[in-house]
Amino acid sequence: MSYRWTADQVELLVVQAFREFPEQGIWSPAKSVFKSVDGSPLPPGPIKVFVWSARYLGRESPERIALLLWGRHKAIPREALRDLVREMGWEWRTFLRRRNRACVRIAEGLRRDRIPYFDGEWHLVPALDHPP
Repeated sequence: MSYRWTADQVELLVVQAFREFPEQGIWSPAKSVFKSVDGSPLPPGPIKVFVWSARYLGRESPERIALLLWGRHKAIPREALRDLVREMGWEWRTFLRRRNRACVRIAEGLRRDRIPYFDGEWHLVPALDHPP
């Protein structure tokens, strides 16, 4: 069993998680709780990625916001990402640093907590439901 998470693996899983929800609105009424806007069930695997981002980065951290904005855009490109970043009032390089730092911090947390790596097989996603 491998615990060798890398920032690149985290990056890939964030994009894959957003691809699972191409048009579905997701909201978080409480810490580490995710619901679909229309009430339909959410697959538990991809949701874990969002839980991990909140756990290791903080729910409203700039790093988490940057990572989730980037992941959503990579999975479902709609607008120019640079324009979205500018609308948020961020410099492009700041945005990239935050996104990169987010991936590194999540990978470090997953290694520290000895969460086994899985290769995009959502049914193998390990549980990490408890809040930080």
